[in-house]
Order: sequence, then structure tokens, then C-alpha cells
Amino acid sequence: MTSSTAPQEDIRTLLLQFLGAYSRVQNYVDEVVARTFFSKRLGMAAERVWKLAVSRIRDDERVPLFLAIADELKTDADLELFEDVYKKRKTLRDGIAHSAHFAADGEHLVSIQRTVVATGLDPFPEPVKVDRDELLAAIRDCSWLQAQMVYVLLSGMNLKMALGDIPVTVPKPARNPDDWDRAEFALPVDQESVEDAHDPLTSPVPGQSVG
Repeated sequence: MTSSTAPQEDIRTLLLQFLGAYSRVQNYVDEVVARTFFSKRLGMAAERVWKLAVSRIRDDERVPLFLAIADELKTDADLELFEDVYKKRKTLRDGIAHSAHFAADGEHLVSIQRTVVATGLDPFPEPVKVDRDELLAAIRDCSWLQAQMVYVLLSGMNLKMALGDIPVTVPKPARNPDDWDRAEFALPVDQESVEDAHDPLTSPVPGQSVG
């Protein structure tokens, strides 16, 4: 936990970190989950299928695609809340990305002015305010979403991952991101813990080594 006297990241920096985190979750569905699954199941036809279908996917189609792949892999991951968490963070992301502008409102709030199409008679909507805790929770949720995807791929397709030359496993994430311990990799018992050492948002394709 950050102490009250420790320097805190600028609220605008946190907002941009969230936008980047959400974008990486989107990309992970397309570029890692779908591409890896199709390459293993479809062989030479995989790239063609990916270009015709997945590369043109809409954001609201990503979760159904991932859940269908997870179901096909018969994963034991608890994905009951996956769609709800994704939708919640999509709503926040869309509100920010489609805003007319945003600005810091003190150290702990960011004010987001929504883009509207209105006549001169319509009242201008009040800005939406997002606080530091919500942005931190949103970044954490994006990390949890991606940890779930990494777990589904590695466990469902018997893929391997390593930190350098040390093999690692990916612990099963908690059902609820609020209960997630953020343990992203598990090392052999004779190695030190790697909790928080590598962000799953920047994890490589399963089967490759983590540098």
C-alpha cells in the first residue's frame, strides 16, 4: 500500500495507464488468444481465418470469442465475472476515449467532459469525475482480465512459459478481481517469488520465454 507521505502518480498519468491497459487486453484477445488457438487447431488455415474474422472483430465480440475458446479448451478457470468486469471497464474506457477533453481536478480526481451533439437549447452535461481509487481498480481489473486469459491458454493448451531459463507456471486467478492476490507467475520452490515482478499485460505469447 502506498503511504500517505509517498509521492503519488499524477492522476492524468493513471488515466493514460488505464487506457493503455485496456487496449492491451483488447489486443491480447485478438493477437494472442485467438491467434494461438487457431494456429493450434487449424494449422495452415489459421492465418487466413484470423485475417477474415478476428482482425475485424468488434469490441463487443471479444468476450464471447474468448469465452467460446475457453469453453472449447474445457478450462477450470472461474470466468463467471469475466464479462461483467470487461463491460465495466469498457464503459469507463469509452467515456474517457470519446470525451471532448479531460483535466485533473486536484490531485485525486480527473474531470471528463463528455462529447455531445445538442442544440443550443439543451443543457450542457456535467463533467464525469473519476477518482484515483477507481483508476487504480480499473488498472488492476485489466491485469486480472489478462491473467485469466494467460491461465486459460497455458492450462488449456499445455503451453509452457519461462523466466529466462527457469520454467514458471501461472496460478489460477481468483474468481473476483477484488480477491486476486496479483500473483502472476509461480516459480519452482527453490526460486524466489515473482509476484508483481512481471506484468501479465506485457506477457509474451505462451510458449515463449519471458526476458
